[in-house]
Amino acid sequence: MKPNHLKVVGLYVFSSLLVFKFLILASCEDTKIESPYSIDLKRLAVKELVIDSIFAVDQIIQLETTEESLIKYISKIFLSEDYIVILDVHGNSALVFNSNGSFVSRIARHGRGPGEYIRLSDVYVDFEGNTIYLLDGCNSKKVLKYSLNGRFLKENSIDFCASAFTRVEENCFVFSLPAANHFNDTIEYSAIVATDSVYQRKWSGMPFDKKWSGHTYLSAITNTIFSNFNNETFFVPSLPRSVNKVYKITSSSVEPFLEVNPDNNRKLSELLKKLGPKNNETFNQIQQSDLYYNLNTFHKTGDLFFFSIVKGHERVFIAHKKGTNDYLFQKYGTRDDHHGPLSLYF
Repeated sequence: MKPNHLKVVGLYVFSSLLVFKFLILASCEDTKIESPYSIDLKRLAVKELVIDSIFAVDQIIQLETTEESLIKYISKIFLSEDYIVILDVHGNSALVFNSNGSFVSRIARHGRGPGEYIRLSDVYVDFEGNTIYLLDGCNSKKVLKYSLNGRFLKENSIDFCASAFTRVEENCFVFSLPAANHFNDTIEYSAIVATDSVYQRKWSGMPFDKKWSGHTYLSAITNTIFSNFNNETFFVPSLPRSVNKVYKITSSSVEPFLEVNPDNNRKLSELLKKLGPKNNETFNQIQQSDLYYNLNTFHKTGDLFFFSIVKGHERVFIAHKKGTNDYLFQKYGTRDDHHGPLSLYF
């Protein structure tokens, strides 16, 4: 079973971690890719989100604080019944705690030798296999495999620059490639590359226009997000390949799954074609435009969709139930009587 993967869970005190549990559990669903579902935020009724109406505080876990277990910045959390694994981007390390919050191990081997990396790009955890995979996607260009107790197992090289990755099936990994890098002709400027278990390329997809090579439109958090839940994998790419679209990925394909504000997306896509990436002013014009809704993250559980968007300087978290005529939202940093600043990413 794939782990429930949460991105940046809100921290209210130094090493306290609030773990939320969905009130609505996802049921097993058919893996058939559906037609893209559209959400037009301008045409739906909107009301402020009350977090307690969707989430319940299942447990508060105090993480052990030692010199070795200090965390600079949480960018990813993987949870299981026995372990908590945290990717600390600023600390360039991965930390493992048990379910009680006791420190287990810290992986922070910096260098160019076996088992070492220069800069962590992403992490994937296989709790059933008791292993953690670390991606140094653009510096060392390799994937390292460790046990959860911090023992180095093996590493493999990749022949492309990758900003993020995840495992789709037992023998299939999927990597996202940043548009800001030049790739060799075999990659064909694709946004996605799928590999086997030893990272040999099986297929690539979602090619973007080569005129955008060397340019990446970064979101407020990161330019690419993978999310896994209930044996489904979703991908939110960066501009210019996709404007507010979520894609569903299998071991053999990547297809559109969700589109936010489709009318705006089409207008912005046409604008991008006309402007081209001549300079950064192009991106500044887009960001200040009423057309611009930057989709950051996405998570699906049953018929509930959770995602965050940025419009101008405003960043909000949105919850929407498929087939309904409304959505709930809350601005980031909002406080109420029961919670600290909202900072939830999936």
